[in-house]
Amino acid sequence: APNNQISKVAFTRGEYIFVKDIKTGVEKRLVKGSYPALSPDGRTLAFSVDNVNATTKDMSREIKFLDLSTGKVSGVSSLEKYLCYGGVWSPDGGKFAFSILVDKQWEVGVLDVQTQNWQVLTKQLSKSLGVYSSTWTPDSKTVVCHDLDKIFQVDLKGNIVKTIVTSEVVDDISFISSATTFLLSSDGRYLLFDTETQAGESRIPMLWLYDLQLKKRTRISPARLLSSSPQWL
Repeated sequence: APNNQISKVAFTRGEYIFVKDIKTGVEKRLVKGSYPALSPDGRTLAFSVDNVNATTKDMSREIKFLDLSTGKVSGVSSLEKYLCYGGVWSPDGGKFAFSILVDKQWEVGVLDVQTQNWQVLTKQLSKSLGVYSSTWTPDSKTVVCHDLDKIFQVDLKGNIVKTIVTSEVVDDISFISSATTFLLSSDGRYLLFDTETQAGESRIPMLWLYDLQLKKRTRISPARLLSSSPQWL
């Protein structure tokens, strides 16, 4: 939306995805699915659907795109056999990053929205188990992801721009998982991220800001407010 004003939000309730217009308050149920993501112009909803092969019982999780003006749903045929989820639009709306299971390891895939061509961006990374929770830098030129041990900034050719050791950013009593997101500021100085609550612990989910220049961590969410899934505006 222009001027960085959010006009619509997408969310799940039960098995369905809804979109709510913030200005009018109108809420609409759209489609069955999960992991909804609205395009920056608010015209297209990306989401995931689960498919089960009736014969083999194998499951795939496919990414679909819903045109909000026409109601037409489309997919990417070359992705149908994979498990894909957790997609995020590039700020310019031209590309879509998502998690994809390739050779039993989670990778980051990037789809060109116009051509429908896609690539695995993180295949060459030296990673622990896989990489997760991709986010875009504000210039739409690089993707940030992590493997719990390291945070990677990767360009659209798969080259590593920056590697940050996670233990330098996250304190030793906070808990992170594959769902934790790290977002780099437009000037490249700050990392915005969330931490979670581990089973049996009383710490609530929190939001943090890490200054890469000063190597300083600051909690930015209120003490009693459960906070997660941060975004730069």
